[in-house]
Amino acid sequence: MPRPNPFFVVVLAAIVLSGGCSSAFQREWRSAATTTQPDDHLSGRWKGSWKSDKSGHAGGLRCVAHPVDGDTYRCKFNATYALLLRFDYTMDMTADIREDVTYVAGEQDIGKSYGGVYTYEGQSDGKTFRLNYRTKNDYGHFTLKRP
Repeated sequence: MPRPNPFFVVVLAAIVLSGGCSSAFQREWRSAATTTQPDDHLSGRWKGSWKSDKSGHAGGLRCVAHPVDGDTYRCKFNATYALLLRFDYTMDMTADIREDVTYVAGEQDIGKSYGGVYTYEGQSDGKTFRLNYRTKNDYGHFTLKRP
């Protein structure tokens, strides 16, 4: 029996394990295109990248943010890694709106295989959304802009 090509096995495993971009995130992404509030610095769609300042690893990133109440936003992220791997996760962030900037902070356990508990802090001025993140073994940043 012939041995399978190792490259084919790796690509197939990446496709199966990545799960692709969820249809739920895609629906939220399309819906948010028409719901951005001009006086809200954070809600709506964001697109950019993430980078580990420790390892140099990086990838694409999209986010849809919705207000939950007066000081909480729910941010749904869709991230890529190594071009083939894609994963979604959701995080609630506490927001502090001061003048023309919304400052945010939050914490989310996205699972041991993705780095465990992430803590975030950052800000948005309505045009750029920047977050710094930290885990037990990594730290880095997200930089997103309006698409």
